[in-house]
Amino acid sequence: QALNQLQKQLLGIYRKKSDKDVFNSLYLDKDFLGSALAITSDGWLLTPANLIKDANYVVITSNRKVLEPLKEVIDPLTKLALLKINAQDLTPARFADFNSLIAGQPVLAARYSGQNYSLSISRTALEKIAYQEGLSGKDFLLSSEELEHYLKLSRGLEDAFTGAVLFNDRGEVVGLLNGAGKPGGEVYLA
Repeated sequence: QALNQLQKQLLGIYRKKSDKDVFNSLYLDKDFLGSALAITSDGWLLTPANLIKDANYVVITSNRKVLEPLKEVIDPLTKLALLKINAQDLTPARFADFNSLIAGQPVLAARYSGQNYSLSISRTALEKIAYQEGLSGKDFLLSSEELEHYLKLSRGLEDAFTGAVLFNDRGEVVGLLNGAGKPGGEVYLA
């Protein structure tokens, strides 16, 4: 039940294909840019901005609809992008209360998988809450525009999980994977 719900909340972002040839128009793993999370039923999605930066892309739903983005809104503070697609039947995600997160809490990282239009899932746990990477002495007096708080996971994930969503045991969104493959462990946007 919970996995079926998660599958409806995640969409895939792929490099747009312009070739009309049937074999060249298939969306494959090599075209996958990352995942997006449905946050409203009427087509608003959330994804890391770095996934779509300078990209010509389409969004693919769990029921295999290929949709063009209608609008992009990039938030420079959070480095997240809101995308609008022409959809009226999306299942919006529920978000966990930040104060309910605890170190050691198990979470699932779920990403859209184009291979079978479903999910790829990996289990990990929260290592640190409100984590800040690589602080030096000069970083302790930051303006609110420069503060970044992340969740740190106990186990890193492969690059294919960029844009994946972290879910708790109640199916609530805990965080969004902002980037994979960072040295010293992955850092995830809270």
